[in-house]
Amino acid sequence: MVKASQKSGKKGKKVPAIDLSRAQIFACVHHDSKSGIPHLHILINRIDLDGNLMTNRFIGNRCTMAAHTINVEEGWELPEDIHKANVKEITDACYKVLSEMQAYSWNDYVDRIKALGYDVKVQEDKDGVKHGYTIMKGNSRYKSSILGVGRDLMLKNLRGTWLKFHKATQVTVGSTDTGMGMAKPVSKPVVPEQSANVQGESSQSSTQSSGTKETRAYVLWDNNGKEQKTYVSDHIYNVIKDAVEPVNDSTEALENCIKTAILLFAGYVDGATRIAESCGGGGSPGSGWGRDKNEKDDDWARRCAKKASWLCKPVVKLKR
Repeated sequence: MVKASQKSGKKGKKVPAIDLSRAQIFACVHHDSKSGIPHLHILINRIDLDGNLMTNRFIGNRCTMAAHTINVEEGWELPEDIHKANVKEITDACYKVLSEMQAYSWNDYVDRIKALGYDVKVQEDKDGVKHGYTIMKGNSRYKSSILGVGRDLMLKNLRGTWLKFHKATQVTVGSTDTGMGMAKPVSKPVVPEQSANVQGESSQSSTQSSGTKETRAYVLWDNNGKEQKTYVSDHIYNVIKDAVEPVNDSTEALENCIKTAILLFAGYVDGATRIAESCGGGGSPGSGWGRDKNEKDDDWARRCAKKASWLCKPVVKLKR
């Protein structure tokens, strides 16, 4: 018997443990082609030797907890500990690079990071405007939004972080190459009659201090045969853009994730799942999906971005 979590899902419902005592199991070990790290893959037949069918309720969470239990029992390093150590290692490397740069240059920053053995993947739109970047260690991806302190290694904050290292010496910036541009909405910004985040956004001011209207971003989608625009504020758009994790670095994958997340944020679950299916993804957010009471707009937007990233991942179809 491998015990999974005592509770799973949004409301903490109890789920049964995974009983492997009468299960058919196949396991294999292989080494990662880039890092050489060994991986153990376990395939379990849901129909046991007695013909009983294991429930697939909360199967993802239960399998994750079962793998965690095996790691603990065997004394293996936990994935979350490895992830935390890698984030710290990459963060330290980025800070070191910035502190050693005598003048700020995005290209120099990337070259120095690559010289340390990492790879850098840049997210650009079709116009060549950079939206963000990801640092690769082997096959593991680390978005700039999870690196550093207070998101200070994100593309839009990178120059300011470099300046913090060089304020004391007052080094003159010798390059205008910032490596970034103005973030673009999925379609285009508009100036509305009034500004508000979808679903009653109240934390953002409807007008800026200068009296100008705040721009909003929108997505166009097919709502039962009718073309519909769904708006969110630029602030929420940027929160979502920074939080999504597209399956690859293409502009199309990024925009599909953003569109799906915006529709989830606005409450159009069916529309979100249709967009995810159109790009090879699938599934649904689940019966317990929804906004928590008193959940802040930014937190809800990040959760929608995370769910959209999962929905947009291509479904692997098994050949029979």
